[in-house]
Amino acid sequence: ASMKGPHVPGHARWIYASLYLRGLGRFEESAGEMARAAEEDPLNATWHAIWAAHLIDAQRVGEALDVARRSTEIDPTYFLTHNMVGEASWAAGLHDEALAAFERAHALAPWFGVATGWLAAIHRLAGREGVAEAFLAALGPTSKPLWGRVVYHLLTSELDAAADWYEQMIEERDPFALLYARASAVAPLRDHHRWPTLAARMKLPRMSP
Repeated sequence: ASMKGPHVPGHARWIYASLYLRGLGRFEESAGEMARAAEEDPLNATWHAIWAAHLIDAQRVGEALDVARRSTEIDPTYFLTHNMVGEASWAAGLHDEALAAFERAHALAPWFGVATGWLAAIHRLAGREGVAEAFLAALGPTSKPLWGRVVYHLLTSELDAAADWYEQMIEERDPFALLYARASAVAPLRDHHRWPTLAARMKLPRMSP
């Protein structure tokens, strides 16, 4: 009922979109909720960056890239906006732009494990093993969010390791576990033999890959 009122707070839309709709794979609806949050607060760089993430999973990559770039214009010093430009660029096949964006995100927030995980994976995929190992060492076993470790192993097709880190996210009650459960990035892991157990631990409805 609270989502149908005339004045729904942006935080309510974010929680509903990210931890309910997105977790169920209802990406068009979740993107719509974040669009409304951004429209109601047009200078909120966070809402724009999160909106871009939902658009990626709704397979609206061009729009996602436009929205992510807009978020950097709103706040060019915010690491999350550059991280989302990186993710949208990668989804669009613009790998050089993605690398540059993740580098900016990492420079602004070297503690942010997601950008570090992406950088490690991109350099490894490009054959720059030494650079990849340096980023992976910086990531370490405790860097947060743990999604950075998961995305590294997903991108490098190390699905057993990705499942291990996803399980740790669940054990630590990390909301990223639910948020990414139906994300396009996790599609390979949903084909893995361990996914039904992971999904059951998150109490998700039975899902097809």
